[in-house]
Amino acid sequence: MTLLPIVERELRVAARRPVTYRMRSLVVLMAIVVSSFVYMATYKDSSRQFGQLLFWVLSALAFLYCLAAGVRSTSDCLSEEKREGTLGLLFLTDLKGYDVVMGKIAATSLRGFYGLLAIFPILALPLLVGGVTQGEFSRMILVLLNTFVFSLAIGVFVSSLSKNARKAVVATCVLLVFFSVVLPVCAGTILFLTPTHRSQFASALLLPCPFAGFAGAFDSTYRSSPKLFWYSIGIVHGCLWAFLIGASVILPRVWQEKPGRKGAAQWRETVQRWVYGSEGRRKAFRTRLLDMNAFYWLASRVWFKPTQVWILLLAGGCFWIWGGINLGSIWYTEAIYFPTAIMLNAKLKLWVAAEAGRKLGQDRKLGALELVLSTRMTVKDILRGQFLALGRQFFWPLTLVIGMQVIFMAASLQPLSG
Repeated sequence: MTLLPIVERELRVAARRPVTYRMRSLVVLMAIVVSSFVYMATYKDSSRQFGQLLFWVLSALAFLYCLAAGVRSTSDCLSEEKREGTLGLLFLTDLKGYDVVMGKIAATSLRGFYGLLAIFPILALPLLVGGVTQGEFSRMILVLLNTFVFSLAIGVFVSSLSKNARKAVVATCVLLVFFSVVLPVCAGTILFLTPTHRSQFASALLLPCPFAGFAGAFDSTYRSSPKLFWYSIGIVHGCLWAFLIGASVILPRVWQEKPGRKGAAQWRETVQRWVYGSEGRRKAFRTRLLDMNAFYWLASRVWFKPTQVWILLLAGGCFWIWGGINLGSIWYTEAIYFPTAIMLNAKLKLWVAAEAGRKLGQDRKLGALELVLSTRMTVKDILRGQFLALGRQFFWPLTLVIGMQVIFMAASLQPLSG
């Protein structure tokens, strides 16, 4: 009998898709563009400084890429099968839960994994330039692979429990934020507010955080506490196996349709009221947007979408305040301004691109787009409504980011004028 038969089948199917291989070229092209910008920003510096900054920027972008893999690839892989009613057909055979889980991970993550592999040769360029040791490079590769699979495991675990695509994506984001942001913030708060004898507890909170491994991969941190790096790698790896085993055990028990539990309808109404607003708010919002464009209302019904973007910027602002408090004048340099601008640009551009096609893609998949096209709305009206929805979600955050980048540029030029 073939071990993990679904994995073998899904890999064969994915290997025949041209998009599987285009992803590698796209990622390499983006990495080359980022490297060019880093070079232009540091062409007056030594090769060692250029190599260190290039390695840091590429590693940070690759780490965010790995961290978002679960949201992008696996958060809806099993819940989609539940909605379509095809998951039960798999369990009519001799397949086990782990066969289905590993098969879906292989099917949905192959493109992302190829993209990650394509980054590694570009990430090795600082080794030739100087400023980066082989140990740093090897540890960073280990961190990226570990974080990539960790994010996939969280996504597939949440997907095994969920049936709604939006809820699965939100829950995956919440878990990733908990491990990546909440735990470090709690640890930093404990260290800031309590005596030094609590430092061991704060360090323990950092171990399940992927950022601990990322920060510990650099020589400056690794030399002072190598055990913290390896403990973090081991615990994150153990967590990902716990999520995979949990999904494999849960999945065969949750695919059947079950009668609604008492109180479930009330809970769904509460969630819907929180997502879409109260009845009066929905009515006023619908009236205002329908007068402008019907598709604008369809794409903007989730009222807190703009809030999500502001939360991202608020988290970045808190991180900047923390860096300014702890590092002082070292923090306010061109070496920090430029990577911050690149990361904000990359994150918002990817978010806008994903959001621009998500609504139309979902409507096409569910058959709703065909219903919309059967109305009096033209293609021009649909596209205008989509642009209005994107502007409502991203216009002011993008304006703020552009203003911040102008401030960074002025601050970088300030020493030259003096």
